[in-house]
Amino acid sequence: MNRSARFFIIVLFAGLLLTPSLIRRFGGAAGAAGPRAHVDPLAQYGFRLTESAKAAGLDFVHAAPTLDARLAHIMPQVASMGAAVSVVDVDRDGAMDLYVTDSKEGSRNRLYRNRGDGTFEDIAERLGIADVNHPDTGVSMGAVWGDYDNDGYDDLFLYRWGRPDLFHNDGGKGFTRVTDVAGMPAWANVNTAVWLDFDRDGRLDLFMGGYYPESVNLWKLADTRMMPESFEYANNGGRKYLLRNLGGGKFEEVSERAGLVSRRWALAAVAADLRGTGYPDLFIANDYGVSELFANDHGHFREVGREA
Repeated sequence: MNRSARFFIIVLFAGLLLTPSLIRRFGGAAGAAGPRAHVDPLAQYGFRLTESAKAAGLDFVHAAPTLDARLAHIMPQVASMGAAVSVVDVDRDGAMDLYVTDSKEGSRNRLYRNRGDGTFEDIAERLGIADVNHPDTGVSMGAVWGDYDNDGYDDLFLYRWGRPDLFHNDGGKGFTRVTDVAGMPAWANVNTAVWLDFDRDGRLDLFMGGYYPESVNLWKLADTRMMPESFEYANNGGRKYLLRNLGGGKFEEVSERAGLVSRRWALAAVAADLRGTGYPDLFIANDYGVSELFANDHGHFREVGREA
């Protein structure tokens, strides 16, 4: 290397080292025209948000589950889900209430009834939907509300890593567990659920997306070979469930017949008529891989994510 080339490299290297300090010394001063003037968001945007949970009586703090001890070294990763909130007018008084799910064994879910004056009271214990997190049944991952029997009151579907539960809303005065009568799966490790009338028969059906395979009990592992086979294309997760509402409080599982056979690791799902056909399509956001879009062709689903 000749002398000119060495000199150029030395100058370039010195410039790279000095640039940050020069920017701090001269560039910062040029841009610092004093403290930024306070802008009233109400005047500028038309609204202002104020954190007021404690004043409103919302004192919930989510706690994570403690799974099989053999997962201790990765517990923060595998037990990092389950903090969820759903909105419902549970007693049809015109004020929206909040149901929040906890995930620690022995913890209680909360149903915050809206008093209508900006404050809430927890009535979950009184209505029978608080004490629902146990190792023998699993712990809450979330909840969705839907009036599956068309009586005017939204019913509660509680999905868990473990046994999913369906609770009938008894006129806003309490809940009755109807899981067994309805035909819910015994154990499912569900991470997302959606009410939808997939066949347009006037009755709400229920979709559930599994995360871990349904054969896995996270508190009593047969072995530790239950993690995703890939971080990008895993297809060894929980199964999908599509429970068709038969009326009379009973459901039948029709996922395979309806074309929902994927075993990707479902994180979240939404249903909406995305193509203007009158039938709700299904979008599933998956962990450890690609998301899926299922087009609903008059009650039968086909995956069209790549086409879309």
